[in-house]
Formats: sequence, structure tokens, C-alpha cells
Amino acid sequence: MKITGRNFLALALLYSLIGALAPEARADNSLNCTLVDDAGNPAQKVEAVLTLASTGKQWKKKTNDKGLVEFKGLQDGSYRFEAALDGHILSTAEPIALSGNAAKTCTQKFVSITHVNQLLTEATESVRGQKYDVALEKGKAAVELAPGVPNTHFVLALAYAKKGMVDEAVGSIKKAAEIDSANFGKMVTPIQMDAMSTQAGQTLAKKDFDGAIKKYQEILAIAPNDGVVYYNIALAYGHKRDFDAALKAIDKAIELDPNDAEFKQRKMQLQDLYLKSTELKVR
Repeated sequence: MKITGRNFLALALLYSLIGALAPEARADNSLNCTLVDDAGNPAQKVEAVLTLASTGKQWKKKTNDKGLVEFKGLQDGSYRFEAALDGHILSTAEPIALSGNAAKTCTQKFVSITHVNQLLTEATESVRGQKYDVALEKGKAAVELAPGVPNTHFVLALAYAKKGMVDEAVGSIKKAAEIDSANFGKMVTPIQMDAMSTQAGQTLAKKDFDGAIKKYQEILAIAPNDGVVYYNIALAYGHKRDFDAALKAIDKAIELDPNDAEFKQRKMQLQDLYLKSTELKVR
């Protein structure tokens, strides 16, 4: 159709009418949240901040004497709820989804930072002391109290890794990375390797040397330039008395880390064992 000045005006009028008749985006969702401290008391006169994830738009209000704060006229979307209380952090950090003129309620609980830090310290010390079941208990308790704090997921990931629970360790460290990618994103692979190394060590302890070698090779697929992995492979082959393969693995470890004295000492031991084994064959 050829556009003329007259039909252009007619089309413009038609589109303006369509626009006027089209339903506008509604903003009739509401959110009522009660804030309490770790003793269950209402958190009074605390400023709460609600942020719409898609735009960054914020709403700020203070709780009343009952710890209640109400937000009205909210558009559909995902919201982040934040509030501050001296010496405390919010336990819940999951986003709040609103749509369809919903009237949603929630309870937000403040927990003591001192308590969370105590659990993290106890979990970390338990890992160092090889009390991995205790570390798991403390790590899980920390995550339950403060799931929005990445350190809680990181410590739990450490405990899982030391137990050889690969999927659980990776899941926990990825959760920490989701919250704080800058500091914990780079820890996903090391945690995975640590958990897999634990599994390999457990297999080695059962004298399943072929199984241990297989697990170490799986780690090499993730970190092909890790000298420690080749060192462990050399140990496994040494236990099998396959000294040719053991020496090849330890040479690779030394190539990757030529300054490691333990690698060089282990090579001397393997060479000695290899020579003794050949002497026995000659006799």
C-alpha cells in the first residue's frame, strides 16, 4: 500500500488508539516481611531495602514496632531483600519472585555474625585436625544459618572434599562462586581436584593400585600440568612394582616442578627399587 499524508495520519491515529486500549503493565504486587533477631524478637526500626534485579530500582522502608515492613505497588520480577542490624546478618538471601498481583509474606531472620564465625572457625580447625565428620557438621550448621555468606559454602566444600564426596564438594563450592564469583570462582577446580585426590587416596589405601591410577588420570584430565598428580601416580605404580611407569611419572613431576626436593628424593628411591628388582631377575 502506498503511504500518503492522509493515510499516514489515519494509521498513526489507529496505532495510538491500539496503544491506548492495550493493557498497561500492572504493578500491584505486594510484599510483607517480618524481621526478627536470632532470639526471635522483632527487629524494630530497621531499614529494609528491596531491589528489583532486572533494573536495580530500589524501595526503602523501616520496620515498625512489630518488625514488619510492607512494600506495595511492585511490578512483576525477582527481588533482592536486604537489611542491616549491628553485629548480625540476614539468614535468608534467596531472591523473592513476584508476579500476577501476588500478596506475598516472608520472615527474615538476623543471625549473629559472631556465631557464624565461630562455626566457620570450628569447621576449618576440624579440617586441619582431620576431623572431617565434625567439619561437615559445623559447615552444614553455618550454611543453614547464613546461606547468603559464600564462606559457609566454601568451608562445607572443603569438608566434603576431604571426605572424598566429589559431587557434594563441587556443588557447595559452585554455590559459593554464585554468590561471590570474584573470590570463589577460581576455587571450583582446586576443590574438585582435592575431592578426587581424596578418593584416589582412599582407593590406594585399599591397595587397589589400578583403581587409584585411573582416578589420578581423571584428575590429569582437569589439571594436566599438576606435578603432584604425577607424583602420586608414580607412587601407585611403585606399589605395583611397575618401576618403568613409576619413573616416567616421577620424571614428569620433576619436569613440571624442578625445585621440589621430595620429587627428586622419591625418584632416587624408585631408581634404587628398580635396580634391586633387575638384580633379582638376573639371579
